[in-house]
Order: sequence, then structure tokens, then C-alpha cells
Amino acid sequence: MGTPYSSISPITDCTEISEPNKKSTNDKNKEKPAPVDHIKINKPKERKAAFFHGCYLNSNAPDEGRMIIAILEHFGIRVAVPDQVCCGLPALGNGDLVKAKGFAKKNSKEFAKYVNEGWDIIYSCTSCGHTLIYDYPEILDTDEGDLISENTWNLYEYLLLLRDEGRLSFDFKPFKKIISYHIPCHLRGRGV
Repeated sequence: MGTPYSSISPITDCTEISEPNKKSTNDKNKEKPAPVDHIKINKPKERKAAFFHGCYLNSNAPDEGRMIIAILEHFGIRVAVPDQVCCGLPALGNGDLVKAKGFAKKNSKEFAKYVNEGWDIIYSCTSCGHTLIYDYPEILDTDEGDLISENTWNLYEYLLLLRDEGRLSFDFKPFKKIISYHIPCHLRGRGV
């Protein structure tokens, strides 16, 4: 019968991101990123983050995933990369609710273990995050779906939360440039 997940990529688990010494064909920086020296960190209670990397980071940009982990760890956040599969958004978009529900069940079972032990869920792909927060409660129609939704944060939203809690402060120096930034639609839809 097979599993509800099959991938074109040979990377179907977290090993590409969770094993920092493993080489990737996409590696541009083989070293860990340099520490961020213009950010001050205060250390009240320990924060723990279970990282939902999504398909794109895992298959196409594992270095970016490793950098996100390094940034979180730099801020004193303990990071775990639980076993995970696709969030299910592509299946939903193609009307395959059965497959989407299979993905959601597998992910929520794994991530709920972490949440129940006091971990937050962090994502960087806004489409995956939107699915975890808005679709999992409806697809699963269980307490687990709500648990995932209520404990999931976008990476930037999470860092701002830590700043607001007084856990870190940004000492950026002003620069005279005009920059543009496109807020991802799925992040804007969350009001972030």
C-alpha cells in the first residue's frame, strides 16, 4: 500500500537539515554563520522551538534551514527538528483532502509530543505556517489540530515576541538606503 508521502527528491526526512556536517549540493557556506554581534540576549526562562522546515528548505535550501537553526540557537533557544513530511498544502490545493489529512495526522502526532513538553513550533515558510495554523484544526477536527495551531509561530514573529518579552534587543545602526520588502500574503493574512 505505501505511505501518504512520496517525494521526487531523495530527501524525505529531516536529515538534510538536522545533520549540519552533512554536505549538500546546495551548500554555499559550509561553515556555521558568524554570530550576530549587534543583538543583546537576556536569559530568563529557557525557550524551546521545534522547527517545521517545510519541503522547500529541506529539499532546495538546507543551508538556509541550518542558518535559521543557528540564529535561534544564538539567541539561546533550544532547537529540535522533529520528523516531518509535507504540510499538506499542495494536496489541499489539488483537492486531495485524504492525502492532506494523512500529512496533517503524521505531522501533528510528532509535533504534539513537543508542544506537550513545552516546546513552541517555529516555521519559516509562510504557506506551511498558514496550513498548520488555519487548516490543521479543520482537517484533523481533533484537539491535536488545535494544539498545533495555538502553538505555532512564524520565525520573525517569534523573534519579535522574544524582543517584546525583553529576552533580546536589536542594536541596529541606521543606514541611508531605501529598501523594499514584500510581506508574504500568508503572513499578511495572519496580521504579522
